[in-house]
Amino acid sequence: MLCDQLQGAVGTTVTGYTKAVICCSGIRTAFYAHPCFRGHKWYDWALIHFEEQNQQGIVESHYPSRILGYLSIDGKQEAAIQCSSKPIDWNTVERQFIVPIKLGTDFNISFVTVPIDALVHPLCVFPENVDNECDTFYVVLPKRN
Repeated sequence: MLCDQLQGAVGTTVTGYTKAVICCSGIRTAFYAHPCFRGHKWYDWALIHFEEQNQQGIVESHYPSRILGYLSIDGKQEAAIQCSSKPIDWNTVERQFIVPIKLGTDFNISFVTVPIDALVHPLCVFPENVDNECDTFYVVLPKRN
């Protein structure tokens, strides 16, 4: 597990990590986020829980997201993620087996940090085009389902 620690000018301690072991749905799961693991990028995916405001009030949404890294800021554990542009309904994945998603590209909206406990469960995701960087991916129903 890679770890870098920085001391902020105001006394804030920030530590970065490339691996987190998290209990998701009662199962301990390792999530990796590394720009060059054995010569290749390795960014795991997770379904992330958000509470959003809409016309009806606060609603719970789940976004497929690529995990970019982990932070401990003064002991508070967070994940840095890149969210899909739209939430996904797990029932849709169960019915369709493979569901296309687009990663959000607006830095101010799609690149965020979330508490570690917002990671609901790991996802199996593959890109539309394996040769080039792209923003279209497919979420696949895991074997356990």
